[in-house]
Amino acid sequence: MEVPIVPAALPRLPAFALERRRLLDRYTRGSLTVIAAPSGYGKTVLAVQIAAQNPAQFAYVPVRIGEDDASIASRLRAATEGGRTPIIDDAHLAAPSGRHAIRTFLRTLDSAIDAIVCTRSCDGVVEHRTLFDGSVSVVDDADLAFTAAEVRALCERFQVAFKEVALAEFMQRTASWPMAVCGALRAAGERSLDVGAAIDEWYRLHSAGVARFIADECARVPDGAPFLAHVHHPGPVTPEELAAWHACGLFVVRAGKEYRVIPVAYGVFGNEPGLGAANAPAMQVHLLRHDVAAAIGDVRIRWVRHKDAQLVKYLILKSGAPATRTELMEIFWPGRDRNIAAQNLRTTCSNIRRAIRAIVGAESVDRYFESSGDIRVSATVISDIESFTTEISRGRLALAAGDARTARAHFKAARDIYRADLLTGMPACGFEDLASSLRHDFGEAVHRLRTLPDFSEPRANAS
Repeated sequence: MEVPIVPAALPRLPAFALERRRLLDRYTRGSLTVIAAPSGYGKTVLAVQIAAQNPAQFAYVPVRIGEDDASIASRLRAATEGGRTPIIDDAHLAAPSGRHAIRTFLRTLDSAIDAIVCTRSCDGVVEHRTLFDGSVSVVDDADLAFTAAEVRALCERFQVAFKEVALAEFMQRTASWPMAVCGALRAAGERSLDVGAAIDEWYRLHSAGVARFIADECARVPDGAPFLAHVHHPGPVTPEELAAWHACGLFVVRAGKEYRVIPVAYGVFGNEPGLGAANAPAMQVHLLRHDVAAAIGDVRIRWVRHKDAQLVKYLILKSGAPATRTELMEIFWPGRDRNIAAQNLRTTCSNIRRAIRAIVGAESVDRYFESSGDIRVSATVISDIESFTTEISRGRLALAAGDARTARAHFKAARDIYRADLLTGMPACGFEDLASSLRHDFGEAVHRLRTLPDFSEPRANAS
């Protein structure tokens, strides 16, 4: 195979490409950086933006479909002449022998030379253990997905008008997939449409082309055929199938332990699912704070009264189970005349719905809070109790393994999360045992921070 000149010219970036400092700052000299995500996530854009900070330092090596070991090895040797940093783009396109050559190159790379690898899937490209043992810096699809602030910045760049509720729905439908976000916003901006019309306009103009693009990408991987069949004719799919599709770089995103197909990957085939409660942005709530700070997506909920926040807190602690109106009146307005207590409850529910409606719109309030009969928080909820208990557990595990530095970091994170007792300001409501357990864990975190060595303090010079 003919060996092309190295380095190749860096690809041209679109004029609207955002400079995302949160990602650019992840790159450090002397390290191996792996940028791994499905197609359309901006892997090459990020690599080129990193290189643009010091172009003479980098050598761009785009991998061709089916490229073999001899060609790739020769190009990589040439790329690193003079201590340059190779950017290996589309590493997954190489033949098996070519991927082996990349893996060998990375494993034996001189410690004085760093490298950037862009790949749809890490399989066969990098040693698996390096992805989780700290040997490499991994930027994945969750990192590359646009944040709400970045989508707002793009709306302004494309001159697309937006309201927060429409923006949240746009991000949900696109799953913040950069290719869909940029394509839809550009289509809307060129036609003076608002963000609510952006995706449908993108479908009208480009669904056939995007569908071909997805089909072509599916043709490159063994699991592509069942994925393509699924988006053509949606049906039940197992978590194992979704995880496998995600692992090989198809159009699946992960949120925590859950996987889902990017909605617009269905949509270009005319099968986009509706925005049901399961797909609505999660409610994030701080239960270990006196003010019960909460947000939907990244938009803060503005409680009307503290009582409103307390009632929501109680419902969240019930883990989605509904509460009867009588139950709530007896807890929050004990001893009051029943008619007065009922009116107070109606006012509180109205306040809660008003605060949520300001973010998601009137048509979506029930996805988060139901109050027509029994009352419950119907949204997916992410609370700081989960983060707190996770940090405590990780601290204990690190301590058991003899890693005092890591243990201290986790116990410090737990202490910082716990800013108030779970039941601060709350009436007696049946969660005293949980509060006591959390209180005990907080005491343990404080004790460990007092007794474990503080590695952040400089050591005294030896005499």
